[in-house]
Amino acid sequence: MMCFRPMLRSTVSHAHKAVDTVSRSPLIHISRQHPSAFPTLIPRSNSRYPIPIQAHPRHFAANMSTNTQTHDPTAQGAHSKGSDLTPQQKIDTLLEITKHIGTGMLTSRSPDGKLASRAMAPATTEGLVFSFYMNTDSGKTDDVETDPQVNVAYFDPKTTDWVSISGKAVLNKDSSKIKKHWSSSLSAWFDDKKDGKHTGDHNDPRVVLLDVHPEEIRVFKADGKLSALAQTAKAAISGHAASPGKLVVITSQEIQLASPAHKPL
Repeated sequence: MMCFRPMLRSTVSHAHKAVDTVSRSPLIHISRQHPSAFPTLIPRSNSRYPIPIQAHPRHFAANMSTNTQTHDPTAQGAHSKGSDLTPQQKIDTLLEITKHIGTGMLTSRSPDGKLASRAMAPATTEGLVFSFYMNTDSGKTDDVETDPQVNVAYFDPKTTDWVSISGKAVLNKDSSKIKKHWSSSLSAWFDDKKDGKHTGDHNDPRVVLLDVHPEEIRVFKADGKLSALAQTAKAAISGHAASPGKLVVITSQEIQLASPAHKPL
């Protein structure tokens, strides 16, 4: 730490005096002439000295671009590492991660245009359709009827594995499917109105399945912690961006190939 301040001042000077000194600002933004010339800096807890965000392996996954044409060297490297996977291997990785995490964040757009997310666990992923039990009295009903485009995201903070599922949602009132995957614990989310109809079980007309039909899925599978740290250290010395994992895109065509039962909406 004793040598950090003069080294940082040299970097700031080289960036045309974008900031005066480290001590005068808890967060430094450097105007870069080249995208990889200088690190983005973030404040360190209980310290006035910022540290490069690249020093945190978990930030690679959290900030990785989802643009397949991205010029981000980290994302490009991750895409390259996952390019040799077959569609079925991609699907297997997807299901492995989502099963391990369990609960995802379903994001929909409300009628007034605002995005809303809530934690939900799929009852089934048969045919790569992610199905969630839902109460038709909830705001999600208005959301998907106004705009069926939704996203389901999963993130594992321990491994930094993540999944992003973009697709269209439809309300499924198939009573046989609702009964097939029903669990008595779900009754806690549907109150019994004591009217003989809204009983809070699988026969309750408010109980439906929200089926998310994926159009494109992005999966990031992180390397092991030791490998990620080694890559980070190597990248810091070599000047090349680290890619501590595989980033794959499962296209709609690959979804259909891997799961013939899946039909795009």
